[in-house]
Amino acid sequence: MIVFRFPNEGSVRRKVELAMCRLKGSSQPLSYFIDHWNYFNETSARRTFASAGYDVVRVKKDLSLHGFLVRKLFDPLAARPAAARLVARTIAKVDTNLLSNGLTVVARRAAVGL
Repeated sequence: MIVFRFPNEGSVRRKVELAMCRLKGSSQPLSYFIDHWNYFNETSARRTFASAGYDVVRVKKDLSLHGFLVRKLFDPLAARPAAARLVARTIAKVDTNLLSNGLTVVARRAAVGL
């Protein structure tokens, strides 16, 4: 089994973010990941894994807070550890194309027919 995690370019949240960026005349949104060479949505991720000889076992859409969002959300919660844990558990349950900004793909090598 292998596990990959990367940005979800197919999320509504990401599409809105890119549209707002274009309206402001910029080509680089706040959550731009300079270290990624390729960007995937669920369909393109499944297609890429299949073409490499892997069966996708599961795709989870999740919300990963980073950068701007972490500073805005977690700094005020630092004084309230119980509230921070509740928010973290709630975020971990997000599995929607509306809010997710990440895809986690679990795959295994495809069985070779004899």
